Amino acid sequence: MKTLIIFYSRSGNTLGIAEDIKKNIKSDIEEITDLKNRNGIFGYLSGCLDAALKRLTKISLVTKDPGKYDLIIIGTPVWSGSMAPATRTFMIENYIKLKNTAFFCTMGGKDPKKTFFQMENIFGRKPKDVLAISGEELRTDSYKDKLNAFIKNIKK
Repeated sequence: MKTLIIFYSRSGNTLGIAEDIKKNIKSDIEEITDLKNRNGIFGYLSGCLDAALKRLTKISLVTKDPGKYDLIIIGTPVWSGSMAPATRTFMIENYIKLKNTAFFCTMGGKDPKKTFFQMENIFGRKPKDVLAISGEELRTDSYKDKLNAFIKNIKK
């Protein structure tokens, strides 16, 4: 199965999980680039506001065509209970090309249901699986069992 991992990461947390997944699955990987400056506290706050209001943003063109993959694994940080604007923009611009998906997120909070619900609504179908990693799990490396279960499920 030809797989693409595509993700947005502001702080590097979502990037780290994307790389962990890639180590265990033969896949291509691509990072979504938000062309709006999200650096510093003001960049973060504007990102949270844009996420809460479900705004889109300008992103750079992706180099890999999602339509050429059997499975797209989409990763996002959770901001204000929502996916990052860059992730939302990618999904809206490409949902018609997505055959099968799996979703993962990194978050400071504890409940990713709203984020995954939003992603599923854009895609129009249930994902193959979802993975949510909290900041606490990242700090203590206690997410490995969840990661392994996610990888096992998407390899089926």
